[in-house]
Amino acid sequence: MQADRRREQRRPLAEPKRVEQVVGADPAVLLGEGLLRLVLVYALPVDVMAGISPVMRTGVFAALIGWTVWYSRRGKRRMGSTSDVVAA
Repeated sequence: MQADRRREQRRPLAEPKRVEQVVGADPAVLLGEGLLRLVLVYALPVDVMAGISPVMRTGVFAALIGWTVWYSRRGKRRMGSTSDVVAA
């Protein structure tokens, strides 16, 4: 029983490739949002962009949080663990 616990404690929390994908996705999405924002600042009137900007920011962060939770749960299922996943 204790040997099983020790083995689980030594098991890596995540595969390095999966961590790189999660860590690399957030900056890429935020960079894309920044570039889109830059284009829209010049293309739209100020009052329209002022209204769109908070909605864009909220939508992007909600999508990133949702994707991170989904991806983490998917990884846990693939690793065979049924424990709860806490998104960081």
